[in-house]
Amino acid sequence: MASPLIKYYRQKSFYNGVPIWTLHSLKDENFGEEYQPYTMYMRSLVDRRVPWNSIKASGYRLPIFLDFMAVGFELIPLTTTNVVSLCRSYDSYLTLGEKSFSEIVKKICLVKTSPLISASSSIGYHASVQGFIQESHSYLTSLIDYAASGLEVASKYDLEMLGALKYVNSNLNVSELSKRNKKQITTQKQGMAFKSTLFPNLPLIKSGADPIDETKYFPLDQIVPLIKSATSYRNSALWSLIAATACRESEADQVIWADIDLVAQEVLIVEPASRQNLSAAYAGISEEEYLKLEWKGRGTEFTFMLEPYKTLFFHYLELYLKFEYKVGSGHRFVFQTKSGAPLYLSDYSKTILKPFQTAARPILDACGLPHVSMGPHSLRHSYIYFMKNFLEHSGGFGLTESELMLLTGHIEVENLRRYAKADKNQVLAKLASAFSTRCQREPLSAIEYHVGFLEKELEVFKAKLAQERGAKEKSRGKGKDKDNSD
Repeated sequence: MASPLIKYYRQKSFYNGVPIWTLHSLKDENFGEEYQPYTMYMRSLVDRRVPWNSIKASGYRLPIFLDFMAVGFELIPLTTTNVVSLCRSYDSYLTLGEKSFSEIVKKICLVKTSPLISASSSIGYHASVQGFIQESHSYLTSLIDYAASGLEVASKYDLEMLGALKYVNSNLNVSELSKRNKKQITTQKQGMAFKSTLFPNLPLIKSGADPIDETKYFPLDQIVPLIKSATSYRNSALWSLIAATACRESEADQVIWADIDLVAQEVLIVEPASRQNLSAAYAGISEEEYLKLEWKGRGTEFTFMLEPYKTLFFHYLELYLKFEYKVGSGHRFVFQTKSGAPLYLSDYSKTILKPFQTAARPILDACGLPHVSMGPHSLRHSYIYFMKNFLEHSGGFGLTESELMLLTGHIEVENLRRYAKADKNQVLAKLASAFSTRCQREPLSAIEYHVGFLEKELEVFKAKLAQERGAKEKSRGKGKDKDNSD
């Protein structure tokens, strides 16, 4: 449930061609007045070339915090202790709402409804607040100094808010905190454990060293039925591409025709900004639409397509082209909406996530997972899970972590550039032998892969044991020959 804004309203705006928002007061005495720190922060995200989806998320999340603080200021005295305490009760407001142990949170909830999000989701909400206070530190300081000198630079209420946030800055030394936590915030975006110094009471979400979360991968033996159950050839092709390459959904729906080699049956996943001719690649879309292209980072544009999903992808791509694709759409993206617009510009929840969940629901129920909800990203996890545990090759089973990073983009770019060429050759050699047999049989379930793995391991140990026994027998024979000769 969305948390309504009580003290502010948002208004769409643009900065350097990128859609952002401004925040305005709903108070009678200064109705419509713009809250400048929010605007400055939105602009700083654009200047730093933060992906638009991240800008959109911060633009939505941050006002919830500012509104929460504004309501709280009307209920408790504005002191350093109260401001810091209010900040640190924000997580309780987000996740517990009226069931919070904090009396002030309960009072705020009577005025401002809690969104009641999960503990893991709240991490992202707090990260937006942390970034806002860090980015705004110098701006807040200068504005407070101007106000102290008697210059009218903001409303009384805005000055109260700025003063409150400066209390937080002063107590936590945010200017230094920004440098100290830069690495922490970066690793949080990569899925690592993160705990904000500004919000020390947040739960620590542990992901562990293993890139696979077994509760998130789609059942390996059910991916083909899932793909075949899609209600459109487009979705069958899209899901096949993700299953075959482990690309992110945002990378898949941004593929253009130049990225696909229909003869060699290969697909590239290309960073938008790295294309040699941007105007040609993205002909037919506006600058605003171009800036909405998402890229989370990938070490290589090459993909290693896993069978049988590779074959399914090119099969359904042909059917999609023949029966659904609108040739005169004016752009070069492979995946379109029903109207012919680029799929990446559509409503993700309605157009991409919902059809997947609808197709997945009966399959997950039949697998004994009635309470598990999965999206297209689960196919990326399935790819990694198979490659890490069950891929059979000349050296045994499973790829190394560095090989997995090369395949999936789960990498530090600097490390990849050092070893990408050698890793690529090693992976190609292993995949060549593995895929020749995999193409000729149906995918197995995780349990079947485990059994197969253990059976083959047993055969290896039996062979070693036989070799060991043979060596002992041979040694004993030599000993007897020596005794007889004596």
